[in-house]
Parts: sequence; C-alpha cells; structure tokens
Amino acid sequence: MDVRLATARDAGHLIAAYMKHVNPSRREGDRFARLHLTFERCLLAEQEGMVLGGLTWGLRDDPRSGLAQLTGLLVNERVRRKGLGTLLVLLAIEDMHAFFAGRGCRLRRVFLTADQQNLPVRRMWEKLGFGAVAQLEDHVKPGRTDLIY
Repeated sequence: MDVRLATARDAGHLIAAYMKHVNPSRREGDRFARLHLTFERCLLAEQEGMVLGGLTWGLRDDPRSGLAQLTGLLVNERVRRKGLGTLLVLLAIEDMHAFFAGRGCRLRRVFLTADQQNLPVRRMWEKLGFGAVAQLEDHVKPGRTDLIY
C-alpha cells in the first residue's frame, strides 16, 4: 500500500468522496477538492490503483503558531478496523512536522473534532493519545454535540 499526497489528478476522487460522505452539492465538492489540492493537505492510501482511505489536514493561523487541524478521515468500509486509519493519522502527523519544519517552525498542537456519539472514532483518537478538551453544541448540525480533541 502506498500513502501519498493528493495531486490534481485526484480531484475527481476528492469531489466524489465529499459528495457521498459530507454534502451532495457538486459546488461544495469542487470547493473541497480545490482547497485540499492547494492550501490544505490530503494524504491518500492507495493499493493497486484503488484509493482505500484518506486524511485531510490544514494549517491553522500563521505557521509560527504551530497549530494544525485534522479535518477529515475516511477509510473504505472493506478495510476498516485493520489499522489504516491509525496509519494515516501517524503519517499525517509526520507530514505536519515536515511541513512546519520546512517553514522554519515547529508543530506544537494538533486538534480535531469528533461526533460525541461516534464511539469507535472516539476510541481511536483516544488510543492515539488525543483527549477531549471541550464540547461544541450544534457545531455540524442541530442537536449534535462534537468534542474537540
């Protein structure tokens, strides 16, 4: 399995994944792909030409702040619970360290949000050393509580 940064040739895949899992709007899918191919980062796990998972992250504030946010993690249902999500997170953190170092800065903190009701995802973040530090009510949609890790 290869894990690599997404390139312009992956735009269609990013758009389709966004439209399937986040928002069916093509316009929003295009915006998501442009964002993650230019300003933010997207790591893709690929095997024999098939994308099996991806992770998106972005710089928050000026690079000197050392602040990065994990913004999305998606693993194909056929390969879930086999360590791919963990691998993507660990490789993304390595990518963050290199990204900041390349700008004469250092990574200081990584944060993310997760649905409070999604116990498998919360367990994964906690197993990786993330701890919930705050709650966001109605953050993604009314009635949903997200945790900031």
